[in-house]
Amino acid sequence: MKSTQPIVLIGMMGSGKTSIGKLVAQELNFPFIDTDFEIEKNLNLSIKEIFEKYGETLFRKKEFDVFKLFSNRNNIVISSGGGSFCHPNTHELIKKYFLSVWLDVNGDILFNRLKRNQKKRPLLNGLKENELRNKVKNLISERKDCYNKADIRVKLSEQKIKESFYVTYSKIISYISKY
Repeated sequence: MKSTQPIVLIGMMGSGKTSIGKLVAQELNFPFIDTDFEIEKNLNLSIKEIFEKYGETLFRKKEFDVFKLFSNRNNIVISSGGGSFCHPNTHELIKKYFLSVWLDVNGDILFNRLKRNQKKRPLLNGLKENELRNKVKNLISERKDCYNKADIRVKLSEQKIKESFYVTYSKIISYISKY
């Protein structure tokens, strides 16, 4: 396959960006980058600790720095944070240098996935079930317009990552082969 601009998976937390991203990268034989992991490595803190100590503003700045660092690298797959594509500076950078792929997962599937691991998510930690459901619904509503600006939208209705991977991979390959 010919060289391709860096691919970034965007979408809500819990949409499978990291799991699917690793599989897509493996299939394409590209390196895989997870922006959260890169930020944690850079600051030697967990995402939860970064949010607690420094807040979301520093986190978003560090996220932008990761995208800037990889903006000139071809043939990589990046998993982004759920809000990164909606942050104006990061959005602009991604639109300019990256192929953006929105993993669009419905709210019920997201809610069930996030309920299982909400303690790891700073924006969701400590929420009761009904608060979590409302938070997920509100975040989807807030972010949908910016997610709609992605180069590729992959609507995923499957709960299983493996099926979601095949749909995502085939859409990416179809898109890339047009250029």
